[in-house]
Amino acid sequence: MEFLRSLVQGAVLTWRHLPELIAVNLLWLAFSWTLVGFGPATLAAYDWLARHARDAKELRLKEFFPLLLRHLWAGLGWALALAILLALAYANLTFWPRVLPPFALAVAQVFWWYVLVLWLALQPYVLESLTLEPGPLPSRLFVALARFFREPLTAHARVLVPVTLLWVGLQFKTLIPLVLVGVVLLFFTVSVKAMYVPPQPKEEVA
Repeated sequence: MEFLRSLVQGAVLTWRHLPELIAVNLLWLAFSWTLVGFGPATLAAYDWLARHARDAKELRLKEFFPLLLRHLWAGLGWALALAILLALAYANLTFWPRVLPPFALAVAQVFWWYVLVLWLALQPYVLESLTLEPGPLPSRLFVALARFFREPLTAHARVLVPVTLLWVGLQFKTLIPLVLVGVVLLFFTVSVKAMYVPPQPKEEVA
């Protein structure tokens, strides 16, 4: 049920906030071209979308720039961790086929592909903790892991959404700079916390 809820709410928020989503995507793309800005831009985009779209707080696009500075070091650390993981996965997936027998090779490949899936499954919780949770970094990462282990099956199922969107984006390449990253991040935001629904006004009893 949680997976379906996040899927539906992600679609609803994408439709409601499509112009802002495109604008945030273009800002993310502009800063990510530098590679150094990739991590801070990703955290800033998540923060902006989570508060503006999911939590229904009025934010202007110009507030994206202070968020870049706020998440500079956390974003650099996040991007560095991703770069190290991808380098290790690539090295192992290309090296072991040369030396391992078929069964051992299959085990090694399954292991490293699962490590990549696990990293993707963790991202909604990690991004939420890095951007919106108070406190020192170790405690925020602990909160992310605790949230993940409360719903591990649902967290793994959610990986299907970014993977599917990536496949669609590769088929229609104009979607990548326009909406793809924002849609994935918006889906991540409602994976951790349900979108804000304003309370219905109470009817006065005559």
